[in-house]
Amino acid sequence: MGTICWKCGMEVPVGATACPACGAAVAGTGGAAVQPSVPPPAAPFSSGQGYTSPPPPPSTPFQSVTPPAPPPFTPAQGTAQPGFAPVQQGYTPAPPPPPISGVPQAAAGGGGGSTVLKVILAIVGVVFLVGVLIVAGIAYIGYRAVHAVHEAAHGGAITIPGSNGTFSVNSAKSYSASELGIDIYPGATASQGGAKMELPNGSWTTGVFLTSDSKDQVIAFYKGKMSGDTSAMESDDGGVLTEKKGDKETVMVTVTARQNQNDGKTKIVILHTVGK
Repeated sequence: MGTICWKCGMEVPVGATACPACGAAVAGTGGAAVQPSVPPPAAPFSSGQGYTSPPPPPSTPFQSVTPPAPPPFTPAQGTAQPGFAPVQQGYTPAPPPPPISGVPQAAAGGGGGSTVLKVILAIVGVVFLVGVLIVAGIAYIGYRAVHAVHEAAHGGAITIPGSNGTFSVNSAKSYSASELGIDIYPGATASQGGAKMELPNGSWTTGVFLTSDSKDQVIAFYKGKMSGDTSAMESDDGGVLTEKKGDKETVMVTVTARQNQNDGKTKIVILHTVGK
């Protein structure tokens, strides 16, 4: 059995002076191959004799890659729309609208809407209260007037005093010719509706009468009693005669005759006004 080549590790036949594989000289007595003190490295696996694997490629140290920084954002500049401010860097909100004149502003620190609402409700309440008082006053005056007419219509009498004069209603009172400014038609009887008012600047008196005579007879009578500045207007069922006695005195007589009113009688209304 031969020895092992100290260089390539192949078997060297006995008596050989050199390795038949790599040609390394074999030294030693009797031609035996000398074993090296340090065994050679094992030959790498190869498909053929004498193949040496290539050295590995030099390694490249890892380097961190930093992505590039994005470009700074620049907002687009466009045409401002009505009611909108263009978008700009360093945007500042629009100032609040100016306060409405006459409306109290809320104190700093919040609660403005609640304060304004309370003020508005208070104003509405005052206006409503004033309206109620006015309506109540009108209703009371109307009640007094209706009550007075009601009493007079049932044979009663009432006088309403005032700061500027008095107003009297008395259906039972028969006013004289001097108070009416003209004669009363002969045979006529007093009816409801007579009244008298005295005011600082004058007075007026109204007398209402009924007669069985026709309206033509009554109109003819009062035409004969009037003189001076007079006027007359007649219709099928009545007429109006007016006499102006002076700058401040006037007598107006209204005559009506309707079959369905006043039991078919002729009604005479005399109005006498006197200024002061």
